Amino acid sequence: KKYIKHIHDANTKFWKKYQNFCKNEYPELSLCETEERGHSYKENWVKYNSGIDHILFIHKFMRGHVDVVFSKSVDKVSSSQQLLIEMEKLIKSILPYYKEAGVFIELIGKNSVAYRIYVPILDPMKDSFAVCEKNGWVKSSFRAINLFDRLLKEHKDEFKNLSKKIYSKVS
Repeated sequence: KKYIKHIHDANTKFWKKYQNFCKNEYPELSLCETEERGHSYKENWVKYNSGIDHILFIHKFMRGHVDVVFSKSVDKVSSSQQLLIEMEKLIKSILPYYKEAGVFIELIGKNSVAYRIYVPILDPMKDSFAVCEKNGWVKSSFRAINLFDRLLKEHKDEFKNLSKKIYSKVS
């Protein structure tokens, strides 16, 4: 049975304003998506181009966080604890004040690990984009997105090396 996407007007309107804000205020960011939006929570996951295989860069705006995700990484290593140690080594080397910057390292889902920054929740079912922008929630979110984008670009080799180290292992 084929999936039929039900377009949600408020969500799509919010999404278009989000896109315009991103293009105007942060033109260096690479949004990966442009389609209309439905109403499920995953319809509010905005993907950015990380430029690195196996690494997802996502703003989950209804959940209130920005993630750099090593997708399905736990399956590739002998222990999730070792993976967390490797990720902490990397972030400490490129952003020594990562904790003060609000960066967390977390196991997410069943088998992925992410660098995460908590940001204000943007809820298109409750608030218009204008309200979110006026309250500073949009700027706060984009500061986190911009930080991760700069880290991924400026330290691409380090992220690639960690990705290779994780994903080249045979499980």
